[in-house]
Amino acid sequence: MAGGIDGNFQHEKWSSETVFLLACIGGAVGLGNLWRFPFMAGANGGGAFVLIYIAFVILLCLPLVIVELALGRRGNCSPVQTMKQLTAEAGAGSFWHIVGWISVLLPVVAMSYYAVIAGWSIDYVYQAAINSFENISGEESGNAFGTMVGSPMRVLVLHALFISCGVFVVARGVGKGIEALMRYMMPALLIMLVILAINSIFRSDIGAGLSFLFDADFSKITIEVVIMALGQAFFSVAVGVGMLMTYGAYLPQEVSLGKAAVWIITADTFVAMLAGIVIFPIVFQ
Repeated sequence: MAGGIDGNFQHEKWSSETVFLLACIGGAVGLGNLWRFPFMAGANGGGAFVLIYIAFVILLCLPLVIVELALGRRGNCSPVQTMKQLTAEAGAGSFWHIVGWISVLLPVVAMSYYAVIAGWSIDYVYQAAINSFENISGEESGNAFGTMVGSPMRVLVLHALFISCGVFVVARGVGKGIEALMRYMMPALLIMLVILAINSIFRSDIGAGLSFLFDADFSKITIEVVIMALGQAFFSVAVGVGMLMTYGAYLPQEVSLGKAAVWIITADTFVAMLAGIVIFPIVFQ
């Protein structure tokens, strides 16, 4: 299939809308959902914060997701090349090229800390596999984490391992790389979250956890909290970081952008809520 506005580019497309959605959801779901959102919601008004967050997701993030996907599909190239082509077609100034460059540079900056934390996760997976956490106390857990991050070589090796895995997947392309991974990893993530949520419901203080996360306290809502909710919405849905524009470049014309965007923000928000249900009942246990 010819790609690019001038028809000079050709590359593969997503094999199905389902796999495309799994990839986009996987790209959006991250620390913003699993780590940052539950804490920010609980500490800044609970359900009141959640309502403001959802409003921003629907009113601002949803149309922006559609725009990014549309730009990517129209340009059919990298974000930088897409913006160059689109601005030339529209007769706009070269200033707008910066949108493409920002969409590339922001993920690079984010990877500088995401890759480190992902390396920690690899270490935790290994430690769990050898049953290092059995009957471990909170203090012992903190000491174990301190020992890990206090070892530069250990952190460097873990970081390099994660980067190598990422390079390997991306180098294999959309079909043999990203698609092959997302078919299994995203369903596996959702299954694990559901299992952990069930565990929190039956083995932790689910009442205290849900109260902290969802009880609405509008007295805590200030301008600063509203701005925090806005930033969290953009961060969580991964708007403006090039992922959606890039994935959109591989999107067939018959896929509805509006429907895809609704699925992406719905799944992203669901994961964020589910993460809170997993985490806080255990915290209050």
